[in-house]
Amino acid sequence: MRTLSRTSDGSFDEFVCFNTILEIVCSSDELIVFDSARYGRNHSLVAAQCDVPFTRNCDIDVHFSLNRACAGKTRCSMAVNTAFFGDPCGYEEFLRVVYRCVLGISYTICVILITSRQPLFWICITYLPVESAFFVSSTLVCSLSSWFTSSCAHRER
Repeated sequence: MRTLSRTSDGSFDEFVCFNTILEIVCSSDELIVFDSARYGRNHSLVAAQCDVPFTRNCDIDVHFSLNRACAGKTRCSMAVNTAFFGDPCGYEEFLRVVYRCVLGISYTICVILITSRQPLFWICITYLPVESAFFVSSTLVCSLSSWFTSSCAHRER
């Protein structure tokens, strides 16, 4: 079960029950930006709709995790379950997200550090500029043993 409403500032406020799918779709020229994301059972009306017990103060902030998975994309789909969000209340929590679809594109900047005419490493950062700020969504760091050989590690933010 999903409940989606629009807030006074134009954001979307969505509740998604345990073992269902969070599905966010923005238009092709818009990107997902999260204002907040909480996972648990700390909302009495939604707990009743999701048929789980209400538990005061039983939720966790999952804003960072959702940013890593979805921010800066035009669409995002994920299962609401313990595999991704954990199990803060013992069983069958629900997800509450407040998000916006904003006009814009994400940018990727790559920099190569060269010492003594040999490449040392290169780094690429993908970010989303939003309202005079930016969110770093991922970083790719590579160390180079030569111009043609590299070892990379992808670091999600």
